[in-house]
Amino acid sequence: MKIIILMSTYNGTKYLREQLDSIYNLDNIGDISILVRDDGSKDGTQDILEEYKRSHDNFDWYQGENLRPARSFWQLMKVAPDADFYAYADQDDVWDKDKLVIATKALEPFDKKTPLLYFSDVRVVRADLSLMYKNMIQTNMPIDFPHSLIKNVCPGCTYVFNKAARDIALKFDPDIYELDIHDWAMHRIVACFGHIVLDRTAHMSYRQHGNNVIGANRNGIFGRIVETLKKSKNPKFVNLRLRNARAFEECYANDMNPENRYTVYLLAHYIEDKKLMKAVLKDPRFKFGFMEYTYFKWRIHSGKF
Repeated sequence: MKIIILMSTYNGTKYLREQLDSIYNLDNIGDISILVRDDGSKDGTQDILEEYKRSHDNFDWYQGENLRPARSFWQLMKVAPDADFYAYADQDDVWDKDKLVIATKALEPFDKKTPLLYFSDVRVVRADLSLMYKNMIQTNMPIDFPHSLIKNVCPGCTYVFNKAARDIALKFDPDIYELDIHDWAMHRIVACFGHIVLDRTAHMSYRQHGNNVIGANRNGIFGRIVETLKKSKNPKFVNLRLRNARAFEECYANDMNPENRYTVYLLAHYIEDKKLMKAVLKDPRFKFGFMEYTYFKWRIHSGKF
């Protein structure tokens, strides 16, 4: 079994060695290699990467222009050689020894020709690895395709996926279509065309240190409301889901089954027709937790979802 761990680094000197060492301390499950794309670091990260390349035969890295995480990870998938499985890795976390064993065993029973994606919960920890929260994923959060168009469920640092998932994901070219977040995009793609396994047990420590590009939000209901209101005023997030749906429709319209095509169409065009807006609001496939659904209805009515 060949597994390639894909990591994008940017100014990661503070925690990078600890993360790489945790990966090299994984339980042995086959041919594991690490491929790193440095996203234009200026703090000595490249020296650490070169150090690990000299000391490990299964480690390689290359320098790229600053693309930000989503495009950087997509570029990594594009240049990575063929493998049975791929795993995303952040530069500042710490993996448990069994992380890849659990993930690959969860995916092995399924047809390898089907796009497959595994993700798990995480332990949220502080910079010194002291525990903040035992888990991050909301209880009973749906992971099906309609809900994947609405919410990003789990951090990509837990993702393990097969070659079929990588191949269909690469049809989505970020030079042509808007790519918001790599893990959310991968979730949508596999939810549409393949099978997802959600493990509600944590197999890694998800470090929060103040400089995370994307972090854990566990500040209670009030904190989540405040963050949601802030995002609602940020042009980057206005109609984000509509834009995602339109990009998905443009790329995969001819590949989707009729049900999924209609689901994407509703979110991609709800703003153009009040009948479509009503259809979205009444569609039972989009309903979930009270807070999320209240926010969903508010943003749909305001034409900014």
